[in-house]
Amino acid sequence: KLWQPLGARDGYFFVDKEGGMVHTDCCMWASIRDMVRVGEMLMNKGIFQGKQVLPAGWVDEMITPSKANPNYGMQIWL
Repeated sequence: KLWQPLGARDGYFFVDKEGGMVHTDCCMWASIRDMVRVGEMLMNKGIFQGKQVLPAGWVDEMITPSKANPNYGMQIWL
């Protein structure tokens, strides 16, 4: 739902064991090119190449500094 609208290529998440749980809190492998696309989309409030990929309100929540650590938002380092 995110990768295709960004025109991203292969990306992978770490799985704790075969058939196990995906670690979406860390451990994503992707090319620099694709990570730049994610960053560009976040900088533009969820819009990439004129298309709303993520809701703007959700991006705002992601990039709001947390009270526990102002360098961290919602699952993203700021």
